[in-house]
Amino acid sequence: MVSYLSLASFRSLPLFLHYALKVQLQLGKAEGLIGYSTHARLLKRKFWTLSIWENEQSLRVFVEQSAHGASMKSLDGKADESGFTSWAVNGSAPALDWADARERLAHAQSDNGN
Repeated sequence: MVSYLSLASFRSLPLFLHYALKVQLQLGKAEGLIGYSTHARLLKRKFWTLSIWENEQSLRVFVEQSAHGASMKSLDGKADESGFTSWAVNGSAPALDWADARERLAHAQSDNGN
């Protein structure tokens, strides 16, 4: 799964960073997480996550749990652009391939008219 968030203003950055730390702590305890990576362009207010989960159910449970769920509610309306996409991989696929993930995200956003 790859996600993208672009904050609308720098005023939202402290709140975003507060929740980013909480979500990272949540990731450390998440059942079904195989691995994750983050990428940020802080001065441009752009953030990406890339994660691999055992199954879609594990990802859904994580998204709905405390830190991540609260961050989504608190940051609602503070982003000027966001998106995500997910896909299945087999065990022999290269893990956390950022180039592939960005291409898949761009394709998903163009399919959605973004």
